[in-house]
Amino acid sequence: MENKILAMLPKAYFPGSVYFGKSSLFYLKSLEGQKNLIVISKNVWSRYGERLQASLLKSENEFFHFSSEPKKADVAELDRKVKEGGYANVIGIGGGSVMDLAKTARLENDVKLIMIPTTAGTGSEASRFSLILDGSRKEVLSSESLVPDVVLLDPGFLVSLPKFETVYTSMDALSHAIEGLASRMSNPFTDGLAVRAIEMIMGNLEKAWEDGSNLEARENLQAAGFLAGIVQSSASVGIVHSFAHYFGPRLGMPHGVAVGCFLAECLRFNSSRTDKYKKLEGSCAMAGGDFIHRIDSILKETGFYEHCRKFDFSGIDLEEAVLAVKSDVCTRTNPCAMTEDDAKGIIERVVKNVQG
Repeated sequence: MENKILAMLPKAYFPGSVYFGKSSLFYLKSLEGQKNLIVISKNVWSRYGERLQASLLKSENEFFHFSSEPKKADVAELDRKVKEGGYANVIGIGGGSVMDLAKTARLENDVKLIMIPTTAGTGSEASRFSLILDGSRKEVLSSESLVPDVVLLDPGFLVSLPKFETVYTSMDALSHAIEGLASRMSNPFTDGLAVRAIEMIMGNLEKAWEDGSNLEARENLQAAGFLAGIVQSSASVGIVHSFAHYFGPRLGMPHGVAVGCFLAECLRFNSSRTDKYKKLEGSCAMAGGDFIHRIDSILKETGFYEHCRKFDFSGIDLEEAVLAVKSDVCTRTNPCAMTEDDAKGIIERVVKNVQG
């Protein structure tokens, strides 16, 4: 795991190489003759398996099929397979959970990490973090070794992404950028990337939501998610993610949905206690008024909260939730302190938003 001293130094982490655009998958042909372990979900395999195999035709390939969110047992199983297999490369292709698991292969093994995201927003393909389920809570693994060597950004993978998934993965990316902008660990490198990512998400989400085949909008969201992933990896995030780490597993919510539920209320809380969001002034992300109001509008226009009503908040132990959120690692880098009463108030307002 990451050295505690290095964890608190201002820094920026970047993957080794990034190939983007419709031809990026051709990179895989350069792996000719090498032995690869491909971590992939059954859903992604059914959609893109033939295309992937065609790109890896002259390589020796084995597959590790995985669905759901990674647990400690999955990490151990993958580690065992990598140790026994003698692979040169581990390729993760899928959403954030698949990439989070694939990256752990390098915690104790000398392999090249190649990540191919099929959603636009998790940022896992750019970050030094992996989220792993430990019972009913999420544990954040942090290590420089989790930063991928190669990232392939092919917007063609995103065209079939459903509307709601497009929205909530974009909310995750937006949160990485906005929280990183205000983080206690923000710095000039991450600020520039954060502002650009926010602009690209705000300028393209509606286009992608209205027309899923809009490849330019999809490509811009994909690039924004990658930039926001670097921000998250380098500057960390804040209480939006602290809440999401607790409520996601407890309610069976995808991580991006949990982030979207808490995003506006947490930003509203922070913005009354810090001036760090002033870094957005003059940005086109601010065009048309207050950025929190714009986020509220996006959530309402896309019917985000209506989609969330199937998740039942009524069984949540409020005291347990507050303690978990306050002790979450991401709370440490939030720009301002949060009391237990503050946390309770945020939860109550979010529940009200979701229930309508």
